[in-house]
Amino acid sequence: MKVLTFSKLTVAGLLIASVASADFTMPDQAALNTLISNPARIEQMIGQASEEQCAMLIIQVISLMQANDIESATIQKTVAVMFQKTAEVHGAEYGSAVVSLVRKRVNPRLLPIIRTGNAAPPPSSPGYTRQR
Repeated sequence: MKVLTFSKLTVAGLLIASVASADFTMPDQAALNTLISNPARIEQMIGQASEEQCAMLIIQVISLMQANDIESATIQKTVAVMFQKTAEVHGAEYGSAVVSLVRKRVNPRLLPIIRTGNAAPPPSSPGYTRQR
């Protein structure tokens, strides 16, 4: 009885999720490749996307960039533009949620450093001058 109820709830949840996200379709491979060279175009692709869907789109672009052996500095710049455009399209709260979701699933070395407000840059320390 418990298994049957759990199964019904799972199916109901999936149906609700599919209806709620019916207006968004994940871009195809060609569109994702376009984001590598023109990350600002993300604003045209995420109109009806949930935060999770937008995060997955960005993660897919990062994966493609890694597969194409693109330098991490270039990946950071591309991701920074996508994060910025996401916040511009849907607002700061949505943008912050997307950043948080992406950060949970992606190597931090591939992500840009994000400062909000009038935060000062981190202080330089003379003890680290010899690091590469």
